[in-house]
Amino acid sequence: MKLVIQTQAYENYGISETFDRWKPKFGTTFVMRNLTQDQIKKIAACGIPHLCELINTDTRGWREKIISSQVVNDDAFECEEWETPWELGYSEAKGGWTANRFIERQSYWQEGVVGKWEGYVMAPNGEMKDFTHFYQKEQGAA
Repeated sequence: MKLVIQTQAYENYGISETFDRWKPKFGTTFVMRNLTQDQIKKIAACGIPHLCELINTDTRGWREKIISSQVVNDDAFECEEWETPWELGYSEAKGGWTANRFIERQSYWQEGVVGKWEGYVMAPNGEMKDFTHFYQKEQGAA
């Protein structure tokens, strides 16, 4: 079983401090795989309050809110083919929740690159601490 979380992001196109015009931009998918029965029971009983605190963002110019979260079978739909979900995990070494993903090679990337790894430690209000990324090259590529 896995937890699938979907968000919706909004950008403020307001022209002054007293006028807001929020425009929907995109959404993000977060997935936590290989849930234990205890984790599933805890999610059913308590929801995901700490993850909500880490994912939901609210600033003057940007908002991102969780619009759905559900525990589903391992083979259930996560997101569209063109989207790459963030995989959630908890790291004792990093002292908190982490989000990581591997983006497969895009056609406009340099030859020899097979993909890009991204990851960060999640912090309140959507902050990405210690964000890292690197490109993975084909075996034997310079």
